[in-house]
Amino acid sequence: MPADFTFEPLGKGEGRKDFCSGNPVLDRYLHELASQDIKRRLAVDERFTRRGLGAALIADAAIRASEAAPAIYALAVDAKDEAAASFYRHLGFQPFISRPMSSYLSLSTAFAEKQRQ
Repeated sequence: MPADFTFEPLGKGEGRKDFCSGNPVLDRYLHELASQDIKRRLAVDERFTRRGLGAALIADAAIRASEAAPAIYALAVDAKDEAAASFYRHLGFQPFISRPMSSYLSLSTAFAEKQRQ
């Protein structure tokens, strides 16, 4: 993760209205629906793209999933568009045969890749 960023739970106001990922559906979710105890959608504000934050969010999700009970063995994602699907493929996610915009990444693969870097 870039050294100048940290992950922390969202407060009730904390800049949510200023967040703009460039995807109106994701922005609406964060502005109006997201709660601090549910991490279902990940997005990076347009002002902070190309800094490795998307990969860092996935890595954070993998760490949290590996520590969860009951045990979780993979992350599953639903890409909102082809750019998102390409991003997930770049990180090693494999598409489901029947749903190419949905993909998965086993935690063992994620951590093995991290060890190689």
